[in-house]
Amino acid sequence: IETVGSFAVAEISPDEITSIAWQHEGETLSISREDGGEWRLDGIEGFLLRQDLGEEIAENIASLAATHSVTGGADPADYGLDAPEETITVQLGSGDTFDYSMGALNEITGEYYLRFSKNEAIYTIASALDSLAPYGRAELLDAPEIPALDGATRLVIAGTDADVEQNYFADSTGMTYTDSYHWFHVGMDGAAQPSDTDRVNTLLDKI
Repeated sequence: IETVGSFAVAEISPDEITSIAWQHEGETLSISREDGGEWRLDGIEGFLLRQDLGEEIAENIASLAATHSVTGGADPADYGLDAPEETITVQLGSGDTFDYSMGALNEITGEYYLRFSKNEAIYTIASALDSLAPYGRAELLDAPEIPALDGATRLVIAGTDADVEQNYFADSTGMTYTDSYHWFHVGMDGAAQPSDTDRVNTLLDKI
């Protein structure tokens, strides 16, 4: 067993990686890129993937270091590698594909056993493999921000069980007995009925 220092599991750079697949909470996720372009989530057209997370995962994998190597004809089953807890599959621009498979936890050292398919070696690593790609689909999404509703002048909610149409009038003089009302429900006949301002504002806040 090598016991001095740490060493790279694979001698690769993040730029060489073109595809990464991993599991997160029971779901298998795969991202890829072509010719050094943007990362994309495989299987979902138009998914807005956070490019910084794609780069982060690639860097984590490329820099993965082992603390020890297990030699001497070790049986993978003895290290929980016959049924890996986690597997990350990586493809390089050269076409090479290999797996990082995580086995059992060594409860004495607090390290995890890792099998690297490129050379079938068994290593120990300091942290669980899922720390390299700790993201699910929701975290990968570069979601656009919903614009603020300050200054909204119309609110419509339509559907099978919804029928809301509210209109804001800055000047409501003559629409009711007092000009303190500004939100009104306008019916099909054009008649405007005053609405509870606090409730309309609460609804806007929730949206």
